[in-house]
Amino acid sequence: MATGLSQATRDEAAMLSETFPLCDLPQELRDKIYEYSFEPKAIFRHVPFETKLEGYERPTVDLPPNEKDEKIGILVFKILIATPLLAVSKLTNQEVKRVIEIEKKTWVRTIRESIHHLHRIKSPSSAFLDLWSRSELVLGHYPSESLFFLGYLPDSLKESLRRLSLTLSVTLTDPGSLTSTIWQPNNREEGAMFTNDIRDDFPNVREMAIEIMPTDHESWRVSSRTPPSEYVLDMVWEGRLDTVWFYYGGDHHKRAEGFDM
Repeated sequence: MATGLSQATRDEAAMLSETFPLCDLPQELRDKIYEYSFEPKAIFRHVPFETKLEGYERPTVDLPPNEKDEKIGILVFKILIATPLLAVSKLTNQEVKRVIEIEKKTWVRTIRESIHHLHRIKSPSSAFLDLWSRSELVLGHYPSESLFFLGYLPDSLKESLRRLSLTLSVTLTDPGSLTSTIWQPNNREEGAMFTNDIRDDFPNVREMAIEIMPTDHESWRVSSRTPPSEYVLDMVWEGRLDTVWFYYGGDHHKRAEGFDM
């Protein structure tokens, strides 16, 4: 029997008639559906103990007064949860946001249970490992303290890290200083100590971001010095990295927090 409707119209009507009645479900079931759609990630930042970063959680630690100096590092973190269900409707958006806040608190507890002291992670849980593999580690301490922190990470975390970001705290060193040797090779044919350690100990890091050095810094006036960014780019030429991001200041993390990664 002819209906006078095109095939496209009939297909659209059939699709609408099969729309799942999400709002008719009990609240408990809706919450479970929301949870299954979540894509949690985190930004972990290794920074000096006294650093205060808005929106970042800190491990639960009691630091003795004599340990409170600029060389002590701490691993702070921010949980980010994305889901397409935020765009379904105004009501769904409100419900999803409520469940996201509950989920974030659960992840905060999970991470704190794995960080035993400041930045030491001895026995990460399976949930922590799963989150870590989808997250980004930002190094925001001095070069030597950053290498110390990386060296003490469990092998399971070294092997599962895929994204690493270097701030100026790591790359911007004064010529002739002890820390500057971390970015100097024994000879021009070798990589720098820092990138060599990343290459050898973190085999699955495929993306790196590096904060761009100000052009007025003294390092640019030392003709014999190779910028840290060149050593990072060498890792691309060698096939060790797929992508390198360059950014100014906080631009990189505004992008990261929007999951445009």
